[in-house]
Amino acid sequence: MSNIQRERHPFLDDLTVDAELTSSVLRGPVIGRHEIKLAVDTVGTFYASQIPSFSRLSALASFLNTRRF
Repeated sequence: MSNIQRERHPFLDDLTVDAELTSSVLRGPVIGRHEIKLAVDTVGTFYASQIPSFSRLSALASFLNTRRF
């Protein structure tokens, strides 16, 4: 895809300059559009490098173990 017609991210491209991301897994809030994009991209790398090693379904929940490389 060319730079002129790039795909839009479902929500990151709509963030305001002063947007704030808070989460119980963060040490503190992430403030600013650029910083939030960096945080989301970084977290995405955790999932891009995982290989499922175990999967099980039960009536109450599903379980997935992964190995990270």
